[in-house]
Amino acid sequence: MQDFLNIPETETDYFKIRPVWEWLALRSYLFFYYGEELQQERLELAEHVKDDEYFFRHLGQLQHETGERFLSGLITSLLALKGHKWLAEVLGEKHPLSSYLRNMSERKTGYFLYLRHDEKNIYLEHLASQKVIPVTRRSMEVPKAKEGEAILFMGLKRWGNEWWFSGISSQYGKKQSIIDDERKNLKDSGLFDEETGKIENDVIKKQEELFLAFNHNSLVKFCDTADEMKTFSEAFLAFYMKKLNPDAGKPENKKRIEDAWKNRGKKMEDQLEEFDEAGGLVFFNPGRGIEMLFGYNALFDEHHPERRNMDEEMLAEMAEELFTSGDASPGLIRYFVEKGKLPFLKFEDEKPGENLLLSHLDFMLRFTNPKDYRAKPAVTIVHPEQF
Repeated sequence: MQDFLNIPETETDYFKIRPVWEWLALRSYLFFYYGEELQQERLELAEHVKDDEYFFRHLGQLQHETGERFLSGLITSLLALKGHKWLAEVLGEKHPLSSYLRNMSERKTGYFLYLRHDEKNIYLEHLASQKVIPVTRRSMEVPKAKEGEAILFMGLKRWGNEWWFSGISSQYGKKQSIIDDERKNLKDSGLFDEETGKIENDVIKKQEELFLAFNHNSLVKFCDTADEMKTFSEAFLAFYMKKLNPDAGKPENKKRIEDAWKNRGKKMEDQLEEFDEAGGLVFFNPGRGIEMLFGYNALFDEHHPERRNMDEEMLAEMAEELFTSGDASPGLIRYFVEKGKLPFLKFEDEKPGENLLLSHLDFMLRFTNPKDYRAKPAVTIVHPEQF
């Protein structure tokens, strides 16, 4: 492996480095099973489009995009790291590429208007944010269209100090309908905003402060029914918006706020309908925002009516199910473990007074729920120019 990963220190071409971490993340003995998972996805894709002449003709491109999406989103169960971060660990901090790999951006996908090009870059306007992005010509060809007359749907990654094309692209003529739709795209309006992460964290901190004020200084609200969870969540949202912006209830602002929360609200409605009258809890995750968990109240609440019918073995089984099912976020589990609400989870041969779960909690949370381990704040940043 070390010989294969012996990359020249002067190499900075993204397309020459990418296959190395692809091999490490998908085909090495550490993670070969992820490669098998990707292969299965590609086989299912081929089966799905086999009767569609257009898509079958472009199957190679579609499978390439599937691979790019899979690799970009892959977070390994071991230590909850992405492939390029694993490569950085293997190369070591002294290797010049380590900095490139550790600081590479997430893949950013969207609609771009082709503006112009020079010898070094192709200049694209990201329609949702209206930011001009210089994309290195080392990564893509100049679009075959007049300047200002083509829209591209594509992905980009920041590699070193440059933006590089990632995946496949689809080119359209300049369509005003696409431009108008993207100008209203609140979700992607901050995609290339370097301050978005800080703003999101500030918003979450403010939400946490107001949640504690609303919920009697507690991050958890236990509810007997799904309907009670919905009522509580909606009441907090109204409280939050009023405290944040007294003008939020005005007719001219109300619809914009509703639109910004629409997708999240729909997801919440689906969850509540699925569990109907099941009890659950509303948890404010300090790193993410509001979360819901159904069916585990008896595990955490010693006064819950069902608790009297459960012995320690039953509680341990429920706790183990919670830990391994992925139903709960790492933040929620960490909160209850540190509060001493999961004493039933014990390792075999654990000595009296020992708490191996607490001692190895970080590793366990990475392993059991790697995708949510570094969950980002679940907020939408709305820019004034979109109002």
